[in-house]
Amino acid sequence: MADVFPKVASGEVDASYQGGIQAISLAVTLGIALLGGLIVGFILKLPIFGAPPDTICFEDSIYWEVPGEEAPHDGQLTAVNTEETEKLSS
Repeated sequence: MADVFPKVASGEVDASYQGGIQAISLAVTLGIALLGGLIVGFILKLPIFGAPPDTICFEDSIYWEVPGEEAPHDGQLTAVNTEETEKLSS
């Protein structure tokens, strides 16, 4: 314990005081993270960045090369031998 909290180990600082310091540090860290996230969120919502309209937000062909429609697979089903199925399940 002396390596991590030398003042607590030597008796200069009480353990409950050290716990309070760490709790306050956690609150400050979370507050800074939330404030930073809010600031970045507001910056990204500025119209200068040109967000796409909601009608095309889920349209992948704008940003990616999308393959065309696939032909139907009618009549291309394969029969499975039941003996092979039984071997696999046991």
